[in-house]
Amino acid sequence: MKKSLIACTLMGAFAGTALAQGNVTIYGILDNGFSKSTGSDIRMGSNVDSRIGFRGTEDLGDGLKAEFNLERCMNMSDGSIGARHPNYQDQTMQMNNVLKTGNKDLVWVPPDWQSVTNIGFRSNAWGAVHIGRVVNYAIENYRSLDPFYQNGVSAGLYTLVDSEVNAKTIRYDSPNWRGFSFGLAYTLGENTNSRSRNLGGDYLNKHHIDNDGWLIGVRYNNGSLDILGNYEKIVDSNDSYKWNLGAAYTFSDASWGSLKVSAGYESVSLQAFNGLGEDAAVDIFNGLDHSINERNAIVGLQYRYGPHTLNASYNHGKIEYGKDSKANKYALGYTYDLSKRTSLYANVSYLDADDEMASIAYNTYYPDLRTGHDTVTSYQIGITHKF
Repeated sequence: MKKSLIACTLMGAFAGTALAQGNVTIYGILDNGFSKSTGSDIRMGSNVDSRIGFRGTEDLGDGLKAEFNLERCMNMSDGSIGARHPNYQDQTMQMNNVLKTGNKDLVWVPPDWQSVTNIGFRSNAWGAVHIGRVVNYAIENYRSLDPFYQNGVSAGLYTLVDSEVNAKTIRYDSPNWRGFSFGLAYTLGENTNSRSRNLGGDYLNKHHIDNDGWLIGVRYNNGSLDILGNYEKIVDSNDSYKWNLGAAYTFSDASWGSLKVSAGYESVSLQAFNGLGEDAAVDIFNGLDHSINERNAIVGLQYRYGPHTLNASYNHGKIEYGKDSKANKYALGYTYDLSKRTSLYANVSYLDADDEMASIAYNTYYPDLRTGHDTVTSYQIGITHKF
């Protein structure tokens, strides 16, 4: 109790100081509601991840600024610590491999902040560079093609290697040149030096699946037309990789609102791990001694008029692992903005999978329902407030 009071007091003092200085911004999202899915009771949970964040900048002169970003996520339904977008694998792929080796000595403790923690520089002339725990540039770009921004029960299909936040990473964002921009990132793999590596490094080194990761992404966005493409080499994965392409166009008129049409395609290649068949994402693929390929596609529609927003999407996914497992997902949603900060939403989705493999891989909002249901219908209502 005393520790909690001390922590709250320190946080309050920090917030007061930050506001007084004027170069630190406190922001956040609070979201909560109810959801129901095939095979489950009614549950309380969020559509968008609830979080509180701190952004700080210092003007160093000549258009150069030092800046940092810290976020802490929480579950509004019970007050516990949450993870930014728990539907994603919020860690490097090697940690998933290590945890599934059966070695009980390998225990991973989630980071306390469970979101972004980085520091860096920004320049009007040459762009921005940040180091630490950063948002994945490729996912940040590609998810914009999903009308639901890959949130909640109606989210677009994730790939087996999606990791929205990457630790031990340096990320560079270029300036925007008349709509054109690009990004680069490099992620350090687990330490495999023979004199200092940990248990995770031992496993990776033994099975020759250790490697650093990197990505490059390009984008052109002039307001109406948005075109993007990304390529990513996945860290600690025996050089597995992912690439995606997509585009969107927004038709707008003051009399009837705006309509955004989007489409995207992504491809994943998970390399065989020395014939051991250690999976790269979900344990259903244990025992396979060959590569796994995944192909996902999305078509989205978003219509806005005043405070009203209608979202719709169709997703198709296929996983190739000696046989093909396919799934189709249809989603529909409505959001009503009560103000610039507060909105109400209602979403529904239907997942139709060929078999249990595809259902397990693509039913991500309710991970405990990933078995036994080839078709899953989900509903969700709630409220979001941003500050």
